[in-house]
Amino acid sequence: MPAPDYRPRQYTANFVVSPVATPTDFIWMLAGANIVKLRRIRVWAGATAAAGYTFQVVRRSTLNTGGTVVPNASIPVDSNMSGGVAIFTYSVNPTVLGTLVGVLANVPAIIPAVAGGIQLVVDIDARERPLIIHPGGEAISIFGNSVSFGAGLSMVAQYEWDEGES
Repeated sequence: MPAPDYRPRQYTANFVVSPVATPTDFIWMLAGANIVKLRRIRVWAGATAAAGYTFQVVRRSTLNTGGTVVPNASIPVDSNMSGGVAIFTYSVNPTVLGTLVGVLANVPAIIPAVAGGIQLVVDIDARERPLIIHPGGEAISIFGNSVSFGAGLSMVAQYEWDEGES
């Protein structure tokens, strides 16, 4: 009888982000039934005119409520695995933000003019020390500081994570 496979289930998600003009949490990830080890967050962006922003990666101990969420599919790295947790984007800000535990990272970014193409503006590499999300209400979000984003903002995001029992 072969030994059970204890490798973590690995996933990726690539999606377009269309944040509201003055976003609060605009990308949101929570654990399903398993612990999530978030290993990488990357966001590319471009806008009609170049501008500087500071994004925050935050941990919340309770879930946001209200707003309009759009689920983005997770893709298993191994085709023999089932789908993982969803990552959500907000097309309408949440009406109540979950309880803030703290800011994991402040990410200053210069978003270039679209004529120059989109560029990598957020790169959180936690492969050596992943950000852990436990089931039961925890979430990690990218927070826009309620600052007005410029016109013509285009964003693409990529998340990489593992799911497992421990």
